[in-house]
Formats: sequence, structure tokens, C-alpha cells
Amino acid sequence: KEKEVVVICQSGMRSNKASKVLRKMGFKKITNVKGGMSAWN
Repeated sequence: KEKEVVVICQSGMRSNKASKVLRKMGFKKITNVKGGMSAWN
């Protein structure tokens, strides 16, 4: 729970929800890739 966690999905919406769940579980260093894989053009 102390390590950095990076979450990504296609659009960024599901990974945003996952980030919130992880925070509630006690993870502290969470990065959500804004815009998801679609933003990687």
C-alpha cells in the first residue's frame, strides 16, 4: 500500500473509479492517467 500505483483504462473513467476504490482501501500514492489510452495519440 506504500508503493506507487498507476491505473489506466481506455478513456480514464474506469481507472478514475478504481483510483477512488484503492484510496478507500488505504493506498496513498495513486496516479490515474488522465484521458486514458485514448489520450496517447
